[in-house]
Amino acid sequence: MKIAIFHNLPSGGALKALWQMGRCLRARGHHVSLFSLSTAEDNFISSWDDAADERVTIPLQFTGWRRFQNYFTATREAAARINEIYADLVIVKPCRFMGAPPILRGLTLPTIFYCQEPLRFHEYERMAPLSQEPLRRSTGRYLHFPWHLNKKISRLYDHYRILKEDRLSILSAKKVFTNSQFTATWIKNVYGIDAEPVYLGVDSDFFRPRSTGKENRILTVGRMNAIKGYDFLLDVLRQIPVSLRPKWTIIADDIEPSFFASFKVEASNYGVDYEILNKISEEKLRSSYQTSLLLLCAAKNEPFGLTPLEAMACGTPVIAVDEGGYRETVLNGKTGYLLPRDPRIWAERITSSLKNDNELLRLGAEGRSYVESKWTWKGFLDAVEKSFSKQGAFHDK
Repeated sequence: MKIAIFHNLPSGGALKALWQMGRCLRARGHHVSLFSLSTAEDNFISSWDDAADERVTIPLQFTGWRRFQNYFTATREAAARINEIYADLVIVKPCRFMGAPPILRGLTLPTIFYCQEPLRFHEYERMAPLSQEPLRRSTGRYLHFPWHLNKKISRLYDHYRILKEDRLSILSAKKVFTNSQFTATWIKNVYGIDAEPVYLGVDSDFFRPRSTGKENRILTVGRMNAIKGYDFLLDVLRQIPVSLRPKWTIIADDIEPSFFASFKVEASNYGVDYEILNKISEEKLRSSYQTSLLLLCAAKNEPFGLTPLEAMACGTPVIAVDEGGYRETVLNGKTGYLLPRDPRIWAERITSSLKNDNELLRLGAEGRSYVESKWTWKGFLDAVEKSFSKQGAFHDK
């Protein structure tokens, strides 16, 4: 098939999953054309050669008072160029600025929108360079409002404009897939539409255990912000005696300055040491999984999360909050533990697990087997092809 993929993603797990998706589609013999806006952080991926037969980048400057006009101009151009290639299928990923991108309204081809979560506006407000310019009269003169009031009005406009565009776009999507049962329910509650859960996969040939021993270290992977639960993990680790506390490594593709400033102060007050590895290679990420004793996952309402599966594929057990998509990826007591968001319970479980090498080995082996049996990209691709073959969008092989 001829498949077009459109995205405007920041760095992180969603972009990495898109790269893996493209690789797997090409491995099945499909022709993949990747379309993105120039505001996407494509350079987060070291090479796109295996994931796309061709790449098209549409210029976009999402700044200044014309940012929305610029955005719609760029997405109209992207839609027109995708329609021109007569793809058998278009896969659209979320937009870092708009949530569900307006390109969904301009595509005339069979389309999947893979919705990772309903729009969380505060995240988009942080990532998008929202207006910093005062409002003007038609004469061109500045309104005689205080600067802080101008800025507040501009942000309110951005807020409601983005919410409106997100809703209009997702309601016009021809088919919506999502990453978990949890997210499907969330989407239903927010938008009133039915999204089909189609799980992502993990490259278990790449993410695999190694024979060398573990280090006295626990690991957390994810953006450095409040949503990922780093403040909670600080509270957990300070309750573990220093003599028993392992090294804490944080791998972050992005660090929010304001959050990190308060995090550093709290960590210092609690006496919790840590190291941060920023935007590392996939090989270094794999090595960190392989040599860590545990992966800690405490994100709030995590829609799905690839990191638990990557860790389990490397033979590393996971301790995660008993909420969100973690309930669908972590088998409690078999591949790790699902715990309530209670620092005392977490501290006791971490301490107990680190004292029991046999338990860590058992959980790690179970996790590896679990990923190999269920969490493959084959399952994702089969589900996509099966769904669209019913609608005549896929040709029989």
